[in-house]
Amino acid sequence: MPAPPFDVWDALLDECSDTFAQFLDFVHVCALRRVDARRKKLLDRNAAAVWEGCCRRARPARVAQMARLCSQLGKTACLEALLRHIAALGKDGRKLLGADARDEEGDGCLHLAARAGHVDAVQALLGVGEDELLAQTTHGDCRALDLAVAAGHVAVVEALAQREALARMLLSPAGPSRTSTLQRAIRMAPAKARVRVVAALLDAGGRELAMLTDEDGTSCLMRAAQTGQVEVVAALLRVGGPALALLTTDDGRNCLFLAAEAGRAEVVPKLLEAGGRQVLLQSSHPRGSCLHTAVRQGHGEVVTALLEAGGAELWSLKDGNGMSCLHVGVLCGRAQVVGLLLEAGGREMMETVTDPEGDTCLHLAAELGDVDVLDTLLDHGGQELLLRRNLNGRSCLWFASANGSVFQAFDPRSCSLLPAPCSLPPPPTSLLSICFLARVSADACTPTITGAP
Repeated sequence: MPAPPFDVWDALLDECSDTFAQFLDFVHVCALRRVDARRKKLLDRNAAAVWEGCCRRARPARVAQMARLCSQLGKTACLEALLRHIAALGKDGRKLLGADARDEEGDGCLHLAARAGHVDAVQALLGVGEDELLAQTTHGDCRALDLAVAAGHVAVVEALAQREALARMLLSPAGPSRTSTLQRAIRMAPAKARVRVVAALLDAGGRELAMLTDEDGTSCLMRAAQTGQVEVVAALLRVGGPALALLTTDDGRNCLFLAAEAGRAEVVPKLLEAGGRQVLLQSSHPRGSCLHTAVRQGHGEVVTALLEAGGAELWSLKDGNGMSCLHVGVLCGRAQVVGLLLEAGGREMMETVTDPEGDTCLHLAAELGDVDVLDTLLDHGGQELLLRRNLNGRSCLWFASANGSVFQAFDPRSCSLLPAPCSLPPPPTSLLSICFLARVSADACTPTITGAP
């Protein structure tokens, strides 16, 4: 078959658009001029040779475009023909696969093949320029491996992970956020392929990869724990061990804190098994320990698991404001969680835990007018705290009445409640808490209530 003249090929390539099949249709018309079934079959069988002939007659920019098209569509035979031609050009040929040959989005041949999941095309490209192609990034600071990870193409990830140059690049995250490929996998890889993708990356990068953190000090284990990925957490802990579990963010949160904050009870046993009591009792964040944050968010299942593992040593910890987890539960109105805390700590917790001003949990509940929390506290033995005063000499009854614009003094000698005249009616919640406390305090003392003149 005689080769068509140069201008025919050039015109053909100018007309060629998005798909390989459309290109071949143009070949049938322009190169053969006449298409019958026998010649079409012959051409399809020798498409790579036709493609290579086209490549020899094309301009360099068009060759790069053809290589990107083959990579994106997974036409490995045609891509290999192009790569043979590029290799024969020497240094000039390598430029056709370099940074200058990428499209407007910054995608090169390897990016397109990896995103589409064409493992044969990926391997063919790596045979020409492994280090250079692996290091190329798109305009979004993504390498080819990142694109394969995000798409969940396990075969491509495994093929790339076998390259020695990749291990070095895995430990040098691209972009200002310092987000590693492993963190991208945990956050972006499809759920069905995520565990296998993470395993392939860990095989390539090992413990050093697992220990990488981003610009905020967040590790890959923290990401997995925060999103409840049990199998990924287990895979990471097998590689990183206790040292990985004990890493903290820049503001002092560890993986257990983040899991508790998100209510991920399913990953708590794995984290406790790896980090032990040390990860449980880490408390360098201003908001306190992992138990504080679980109580604050109202995650009862997480609170139960943490209390079983930590006991009094955990619930006695205080946050940056000097508040215990019981105080936090009362302040946030978490009546159910307060009940779980009291079942674990009993009256000891209620009687011994105070804030910097000497307020017990009952003082705070009375001040807030939260009857549900008050009821929970009193059901667990809180009646004896009704007469206790804080460091300023104020009882829980004082707090309940003060919020309702009613001032009262409790005389311990006569046990009388002496309300002062009020100029404004108290809010309903405060009235409710005053009446509630006055009723339950009858078991502790017999108050004499004198009405306002």
